[in-house]
Amino acid sequence: MKRLIFITSCLIILILTACTTPQPPDPGRIYFVRDQTIWALNVADGQESQLLDYFPNQGMGMSVSPDGQWLVYPVVSDLSQPYSPRGLWVLNTRTGREIEIIREVAFVHTAWLPDSRLLVIEYPDWQVFSDGTGSKGVAHHTIFDLDTGESVPAAWYVSSPDNGTVEYAPTFECAAVRMIDRAPQAPDTLQVYCTGERDPITIATPLSLGNIAWSADGQLLAFYDGEAKIAPDTWRLHIWHRETGLIEEIDTGTRWVIAPSWSPDSQWLAFENNANLCILHMEDKEVLCFEDYPTEVGRPMSWSPDSQHLVLSACATGICEQVDAECDCEHAVLVTVSVPSGEITLLTTDVDINFNPLWGK
Repeated sequence: MKRLIFITSCLIILILTACTTPQPPDPGRIYFVRDQTIWALNVADGQESQLLDYFPNQGMGMSVSPDGQWLVYPVVSDLSQPYSPRGLWVLNTRTGREIEIIREVAFVHTAWLPDSRLLVIEYPDWQVFSDGTGSKGVAHHTIFDLDTGESVPAAWYVSSPDNGTVEYAPTFECAAVRMIDRAPQAPDTLQVYCTGERDPITIATPLSLGNIAWSADGQLLAFYDGEAKIAPDTWRLHIWHRETGLIEEIDTGTRWVIAPSWSPDSQWLAFENNANLCILHMEDKEVLCFEDYPTEVGRPMSWSPDSQHLVLSACATGICEQVDAECDCEHAVLVTVSVPSGEITLLTTDVDINFNPLWGK
């Protein structure tokens, strides 16, 4: 009897220990495009699985929901025509089920809400004129709950100017509006609209703006600007702080700041400097550039959920030699870059082109 009690006690202790021992966080999955198909790579074990067997857009415009359950992507009816009508589809990454959101519209834009609902912005009357200018016409803003299939008109949104863009913060509390003047000497303008604020906040004018990017917490806005569009020596990286209104000028030590991308913890900002990968640490404002990076950096860059790695697509030239692997230098491979060490890990050696990676949960 005592032996039975002892064994039972040991089993209980083992069960309790297993239940209370903290498990390492799930490193998530990386979604990417390979030769007109969509794939998922399980980071924990490196296993790949095909999610969609035909994807004509090659991943352009694809994005993943905050919870990692959905991919949204436009489908252009005629890729040979830059302004061809397009539809909008979503793919459930867990079940592989596809849902058509919009069959055909002149142009469509999307933004994810924090709860993984989807804001869909339709432009049925979008036109582009011969001089490069355009007219977007009236836009329809609708929020889709992909789990329930319900849709409602958006209660808050910011209209996009005809020659401009709107970038919503991940928190969906603010939106940055970039108004673009195509004349070489004319200035662009950057304004921020926030919920609860009557008037927009003018961040930069009259300056020439490049890429902009919101931090994950919606408190920081990175933008790249200069005194004139034709004077790249004047272009600098700036960061606007929502809480204080402070605008910091960051000395990156480089001329170019391309495709800025914030880490999920808002502590790092990655960007491309021509053909080098650079990262800015927000705490000490130190910029690290991996100048010996062997190839051009691929875009977009996407962060791991723990903010310790970047995944990107790069030409295989040099990459394969650096990690001692065999792959065709005429193709693109997926790699991760550890932050801040810069250590490169090769993820794919498939002979097809692998690009547009998105790191999701």
